[in-house]
Amino acid sequence: MPGRHHAALELLRAAVLSVVPAAEEGIRRGVSASRYRGRPLVGLGSARHHVSLYVMEGATLRAHRSRLAGYDTSNTVVRFDPSRPVPVDLVSTLVLARARRDRVGSEAA
Repeated sequence: MPGRHHAALELLRAAVLSVVPAAEEGIRRGVSASRYRGRPLVGLGSARHHVSLYVMEGATLRAHRSRLAGYDTSNTVVRFDPSRPVPVDLVSTLVLARARRDRVGSEAA
């Protein structure tokens, strides 16, 4: 993995753990993934030309669509050039939104 990909992934990983220090890290389907309260939180991936933040929930990305303008997004993934990473505060916002959804979802169950 090129150095800039590695640096971008480490930046994402640090942002995830700063917001949800209780997140459990592991590998799922070949992708670095974090779980919170036993549920998938986010995943991190790297391809030849981009790095990915797998948010795994379309509603979270739709809620922050305006802040994601300029990034390649699909329903549940944000892809970006590792030399132009997603700002840490935006990553933190997305991760916190996911963690809150998981917390509310588990309390409602």
